[in-house]
Amino acid sequence: RSAATSTRFSQNGTTLYLASRRGVLASDDDGKTWSTSLPLAKGATTVTTVANVTYAGGTNGDAYALRSGQWDRLGHPGTGAIHDIAVDALDTSVMYASVDDTGIWNQNLYGSTDGGTTWTRINCRCAVGAQAVAFSQVVRHRLYLGEDSGYFVYLNANGNPKPKIHAAAQPFGSDTRYIIPVPGKASDDDACYILQDQGLAYAARCSRGTAPRLSAIPNTLAYSFALTPQRTGFLVALQDNSAGRSVDQGQKWKYLRNTGEGGEAIVDPFDSSRCYFAHPDEGLYASFDGCRTFNKARVVGIESLAFDPQRSNRVYAVTHADRLTARVSVSNDGGKTWSATPWHFTDPYQIVISPKNAKWMLVAAGKAKVAPQLYYSHDGGRRWHESSGFGAAPQIVRTTYFPAHRLFAAFDPQHSATIVVADHEPGTDNIFVYRSTNGGESFKQSGELDEPPPQRHWPDVMLPNAEREEKATYYATRF
Repeated sequence: RSAATSTRFSQNGTTLYLASRRGVLASDDDGKTWSTSLPLAKGATTVTTVANVTYAGGTNGDAYALRSGQWDRLGHPGTGAIHDIAVDALDTSVMYASVDDTGIWNQNLYGSTDGGTTWTRINCRCAVGAQAVAFSQVVRHRLYLGEDSGYFVYLNANGNPKPKIHAAAQPFGSDTRYIIPVPGKASDDDACYILQDQGLAYAARCSRGTAPRLSAIPNTLAYSFALTPQRTGFLVALQDNSAGRSVDQGQKWKYLRNTGEGGEAIVDPFDSSRCYFAHPDEGLYASFDGCRTFNKARVVGIESLAFDPQRSNRVYAVTHADRLTARVSVSNDGGKTWSATPWHFTDPYQIVISPKNAKWMLVAAGKAKVAPQLYYSHDGGRRWHESSGFGAAPQIVRTTYFPAHRLFAAFDPQHSATIVVADHEPGTDNIFVYRSTNGGESFKQSGELDEPPPQRHWPDVMLPNAEREEKATYYATRF
């Protein structure tokens, strides 16, 4: 048992090896007990065994090899943490690694033809990065490569910095995380399993044809989930797979095509026949028959729907006239058409209405680099006041692509004067919980959820291109 976050296993003889935050751990009793085989202060990222030699990559960017019970430090491909290592079983002097170089979106590819001593940057023509790498078991120097954009190829891995790229089997999904070549029927080709965000795919010939998906359910993140009170209508916002819906208690699913990644799944709490999928970029998809059929509303981008408890057709939301401008809008026909309210907020992202009193409202606004702001109104939006009691803005020195939204509020469903707010503090990655008993006028901290050490920074992905800075819509994360 290990008290360290772990990522990957490998077996060499009767010994199991495990990449963890403590380094490479080893077990000789099928995982019952573990000892530290290779201590690494910043942790190991990957481990693999080829031809009775176990290789490891570290967060420090170094590659290692275990021979005759002794770990040797090899070279240092790239400038960041090693993401994965692949070794050619037919020529173990050839090693390739994907590396999380500083300042790029994902992994760069590096190759070595001297057993990992020296490394050369390889142009894989990847749009996102060399996410998954694996060598063929039957063809010398053939390296399979997959990435986030549906790019699945193979190349002759002989150290050439500009190799010829060949299209490999095309899987059903797009975001490849691991490739596992296995024996197939052809003597000159591998079969392979392809592990993706969209599920598990299998290619009878890894270098050509297609790779149908084996898993019935996509292996993907669910950003938001909603169901009707009768539990017959389901709606879920999925990573990469658009929004999914079901009307038979989840037995069968269909997808709302072209609805993007992320977004919010919402059922009107006062009229369960109304289901909504709201997306800051893709707009609003509305159903008025219990999630059975959806039509796109006339609005460009939208998030954070709030329903008037006294007028069934009135819905409020944060809408985006373009990718830079957000405002609070209102619909009086259940979300089919929208018009801007006269309220003026800078960078609003959430609106909340008390389910007991339509005149009590909250609006959260701001971005990561400014102090978080929450506004309250007790007269239906005629007058707005800023709430007090929240922490200051953290000092963030980098631009992040993933969220910057800070405060998320909820009314007590029985007592409108009681409000709870969660705040993600990017400086520490801790979650602060605040509570108000006076309808939002002032808040006091009532709890804190600490990020366990060592801190895993969130968000931790840099913008891939400088020209995208401040132009991407920030997605909300709910607590």
